[in-house]
Parts: sequence; structure tokens; C-alpha cells
Amino acid sequence: MYLDDKSMVKLKSGTSLIIRGERTGDGLKKNLDINNGSIKSIINKQKKGEFTVTSPTSVASVKGTSFWVITDPDQGDTFFNEEGLVEIKNLISGEIIDLIANQTGVSLLTGIINVSQTIQSEIPIDEDSEIKIPKELKIILSGPDQEQKILIIKYN
Repeated sequence: MYLDDKSMVKLKSGTSLIIRGERTGDGLKKNLDINNGSIKSIINKQKKGEFTVTSPTSVASVKGTSFWVITDPDQGDTFFNEEGLVEIKNLISGEIIDLIANQTGVSLLTGIINVSQTIQSEIPIDEDSEIKIPKELKIILSGPDQEQKILIIKYN
């Protein structure tokens, strides 16, 4: 959860994600770099700054919404937009589309972006109703000199 605006990102098992933040004046530029896997983002309106999700295939600019991203480095990205607006840019072709509520966008390695009505059964399951607390959480932190530290949080 981001402390400045209470936006939240949920990771599914097996997801590779780098969280980046940069101060820009009195705002905060936030970026999630996802290499593979699935995330659900619940992003509140950004008062100052911007929020983006970047994969090897696409960049999603978020204004305030709830959506899923599924990234497969061999195929591309699938975006399930639940509410609000998400701008999707395919990095191969430069094509840009606006994804509105209840639309699914598929950004392919060929440079094509397809948009369709969302089929509810295809959306990943948000497992909040069955909260399972992990026994160990590892967070890799990188400093400006690329030195890495690992923060390990253990649960009972």
C-alpha cells in the first residue's frame, strides 16, 4: 500500500515485480515494473504525480482505477479493467488505446492491441476472502549504487 494516497497493489504467487518511486516537485512518480505474473492494482486518483505499470511489452498509465495485469514474456499482456480508465501503450508498435470499465485489453508482442468486453470468468480470483498469511516474506531493496539488501519478515 502506498502511504501518500492509499493505493494498493496485490501480487499473485510467482510474480516478479520491481516497485519504483521518484519525487517530482511535491508529487510522487510511481512505477511498477512487472516482468511476469499477475497483479491487481487499486489506484486512487493521483493528485500530484503519476502511476504507471510497465512490462516488457506495454506501459499502462493509470488515473484512478481498479484493474488486473497478467504478463507473459512469451505472449504479451492482458489487462482487465474493472473501473475507471487505463491508457495502454504497446512498446513495440507505439499503439495507444484507452481501456474503460469492464473492458479487457490484450497487448501482443506483434505490436497489436485487441480490446473486448470482459468475460468475468477470465478475471483472476482475488483471494482476499480466503486470506492466507505467508510464513515468510522476502523484499529485495536496491540502493542508488545497485547494492541489494534483503528484508525478511517472518510470520507465525
